[in-house]
Amino acid sequence: SLYSLVKIPEKLVAANTWFAMDIIAVGPRIRILVDGKPTVDYTDPKAQWLEGAIALQQNPANGITSDVRFRKLEIRELRPGDVAEK
Repeated sequence: SLYSLVKIPEKLVAANTWFAMDIIAVGPRIRILVDGKPTVDYTDPKAQWLEGAIALQQNPANGITSDVRFRKLEIRELRPGDVAEK
């Protein structure tokens, strides 16, 4: 989880709103886009997360929990050329 490593200072989507989240992991670099907007660009300095489990979670904001729903999940291995390295 990047939860304790990267702080997002702004609210990205309104409550009760569906949004698209793309998580792109290439080597030690992890990028997250929310509705196409680059939100996180993190490179793991120890390259410790090159493989492992995928977990879906939600962390409470200010101690307030909420319902979280997921739909249309797609996980695929990227081929060379699939991702623009910006």
